[in-house]
Amino acid sequence: MIGEPVAVKNPYPGLRPFEPEDAGQFFGRDRQVDELLLRLRDHRFVAVLGLSGSGKSSLVRAGLIPALKAGHLISSGARWRVALFRPGTQPLDSLAAALDDALGVQPDRAAQLRTSTNALLLNTHAGRDANESLLVVVDQFEEIFRETGRGDATRFVDLLLAAEQDLSPSFRVYVVLTMRTDRLGECAEFEGLPEALNRSQYLAPRLTGDELREAIEGPAALTDTAMAPELVQRLVIEAAEGRDQLPLLQHLLMTLWDGRETGRDGGAQISLAQYERVQSAADALNVHADRVLAALPADRQGLAGGIFRALTDVKEGRDQRRPLRLSQLAEVTGAAAEAVRATVEPFYAANFLSSPDRGRTEDWEVDITHESLIRQWKKLSGWVAEEAKDAEDYRYFAQRAQRRAGTLGFTDLGLARKWFAKGHNAAWAARYGGDFGRTINYIRRSWLIRAVLALVIDRKS
Repeated sequence: MIGEPVAVKNPYPGLRPFEPEDAGQFFGRDRQVDELLLRLRDHRFVAVLGLSGSGKSSLVRAGLIPALKAGHLISSGARWRVALFRPGTQPLDSLAAALDDALGVQPDRAAQLRTSTNALLLNTHAGRDANESLLVVVDQFEEIFRETGRGDATRFVDLLLAAEQDLSPSFRVYVVLTMRTDRLGECAEFEGLPEALNRSQYLAPRLTGDELREAIEGPAALTDTAMAPELVQRLVIEAAEGRDQLPLLQHLLMTLWDGRETGRDGGAQISLAQYERVQSAADALNVHADRVLAALPADRQGLAGGIFRALTDVKEGRDQRRPLRLSQLAEVTGAAAEAVRATVEPFYAANFLSSPDRGRTEDWEVDITHESLIRQWKKLSGWVAEEAKDAEDYRYFAQRAQRRAGTLGFTDLGLARKWFAKGHNAAWAARYGGDFGRTINYIRRSWLIRAVLALVIDRKS
């Protein structure tokens, strides 16, 4: 292992996206950044679309934003303010907070944004000069589809669409959003949004072999770390195949860089043998996640399982992230708020969990950083399967209780005992419907009746 007198930051981000401050380590996307700049030159509303794991967020955050600030879109001026955020479950509040960060705090900004469709255009003059352009970046736009009250979501979309129609030469507002292609159909719920997407969208393409090579070698070279050519070739081939390969590749490279060795010339190197010891990108992810889990106290490991189960939604045959606030996680798991926070923090530090509003509120929203973790971490896959089984059992008991069906038979009672021992509560059951109180009473009543029957039979015999 390399011992260095001066700490050098790992240039690979793992599962999280590259951020604007990571622009120097962001390689392989020059062509795509140029294409995005052209789209933004011609439109004030651009949607960047792609599959999960296609690199949409990194392309905008570490590619487009730094290019704009470097003056690569002269027609819109060289001076930019950027409001970058994820909408979460409160899109208007998230937008207001991002504008406060970009332009300076304005009291009651969120309330002002709710006043009219043009509020985004009118509300953003203060804090910038007339020749400064404002870029509003809505990363992971599909999060608004989780918002339970459609009123704020509709207002939020209307604010963004107003920017597309505005052609003012001063106080320009541009909107760029990123969204998964498999959520496109849900955009039809919002008037005007499908039409805007049709007018200007950019489908993030797959990286070519040369671009992948650049993305692999470039960050290592910045830290004077040599990568074996045969390793690079193998990673290029493997990254071009299958699902989740880009996020898995970035996590693998982060792991390999952390374990870099000393070469014959005394410099740092990453070899093919080092990779073969790791075995695969998926194995590297599993080892890392398992290590974070194992470092928790025994009682917190069980709580971690409950937290990740709560943060994952199995719907329509696909596993999805289901962000929840710390207080909500405490309610669902039945754990103390401080215990939940202490369990979440190590996974946040390891970039397995993320948050759109951490630092702005004590009760911040917790989210799985990337859905590849749901698909690739075996422990989490097991938790999700267990959650699906518990939910199925609960629905069965809830339906029987609702129908006022007869008492549970001995086989069902055995199943009920196993389910009951899990300690699920009303907050957990809320996501699966049914009357939790009635269901619990039905199970208990079945136990009591069967116990009495068994006692009577025993006395007769």
